[in-house]
Amino acid sequence: MAIFTPGHTSGHCSYVVDGVLASGDALITGHPMLRHRGPQLLPAVFSHSQQNSIRSLAALALLETNILAPGHGELWHGPIRKATDEALERAQKSNHVFR
Repeated sequence: MAIFTPGHTSGHCSYVVDGVLASGDALITGHPMLRHRGPQLLPAVFSHSQQNSIRSLAALALLETNILAPGHGELWHGPIRKATDEALERAQKSNHVFR
């Protein structure tokens, strides 16, 4: 199943295959430029629209899967809603949202 997740690019899509969310760059768990490990967004500098990235988290949060295969970082196990909540909270704390 394809899920339209614009933000990183205007046409970005994520996919659910056999119960695994392949999020690409819509939701990552690590990046060489970031200290934090765990569910998060790429920094705004890597996205066409950080606001669209935030909106895309809402679409991913509706999925009923427990494995995240991100474009950057390690596999993540747990409810995707928890991952999207962590990513949003992290983005708000790091101040690279809604500038």
